[in-house]
This record gives sequence, C-alpha cells and structure tokens, in this order.
Amino acid sequence: MSCTNCGSKSCSCSDNCPNKTSDITVFDGQLNVLDVPCGASLNDILTLLEAYTTNMVNELSAMTSVVITSPNPIGLAAGTYSIQQVIDATLTAITNLSSQQVYVDVTQTTSNTLLATPSGGVAPYTYQWFIQDSILEVVITGSSTNASVMLNPASADTGKALVKVRVTDANGKKANDCFYIQVNL
Repeated sequence: MSCTNCGSKSCSCSDNCPNKTSDITVFDGQLNVLDVPCGASLNDILTLLEAYTTNMVNELSAMTSVVITSPNPIGLAAGTYSIQQVIDATLTAITNLSSQQVYVDVTQTTSNTLLATPSGGVAPYTYQWFIQDSILEVVITGSSTNASVMLNPASADTGKALVKVRVTDANGKKANDCFYIQVNL
C-alpha cells in the first residue's frame, strides 16, 4: 500500500504513513501524550497503559501537598495545602452543609392536627401554614404560624385538604412540606 495522506497533519496509521504513531492521552498531573507505534498489538498497548497507570497511582500515593485555587467548594483560600488539610476542609464543608440547608417533615399528631418538625439550618424557626387545596372546605383553626396547626371542616362533618407548611430558619433559608389530611368535626 502507498501513503495516501503523508504530507498532511491529518495523516493516520490507516494512511500507511511511514513512522506514524497514534496518540493515546493519559494523565500524570499534566496532560502528556503516550505515543504508540501503529503496528503495536492490543497487548502492547495494554502493557504500556498498565505501566503508566501504575506510575500514576504511585505518584498520587506519594503526594504530600496540593495547590488549591480560589474560589473552591471547600472554602480554602488559594494556596498550597497538605493532603490532610484538604481532607479536613472537605469534611468541614460537608458537615456545614447540614447547617446551611433546612428540612421539614409534617406528621399528623391527632385526627385534626399536623406538626412540622424542622431539621438543619439555624434555630429559631418560623412557620407559615397554608391550605393548598381542599375538598369540602377545610380551614385552619387558630394560629397558622406555630409548629403545629389545627384544622376543621368549614361546613360539613368532614373535609379533605392538602396542607402546606413553609419553615424559615434564622438565616432565611426555607423548606416546604405538604400533607394530605382528612379532618372531622
């Protein structure tokens, strides 16, 4: 076979270009290119990649520090840190996520009463209850700004409603939950 594309940059092994190599990109802290001869067997390529991967693992295992840029999700200023410092900062960032996010769970405590139980965020919490939708109208009896709310049917002996609570923590973070309830007089 003759070389069909030998003078161009797009010459490939299938063009039969003399001394052409194919490129396999591997990562070793920098993007280095490992050149594999066109005639190499799959076994040859796998052997090269295995050796390169082993070297990469050894390099990572021997790392004692890492350069962090800013901004970053773990809250470190730009600089060089030990691996332990990065691990500690990451664990702190994960722990702090729970204090940044508010969750709420609504449970039925009696036949006509719902209770909102918040977690995460920062106390104190404020509450706002709403009737999202109802069949045979249901109304909130008493305050709609407490952790628990009492519901009653407006006119019939029974009513059904989708009730929503919005909880806000001291930092203004919000969480919502809904509960479908059947209430009776």
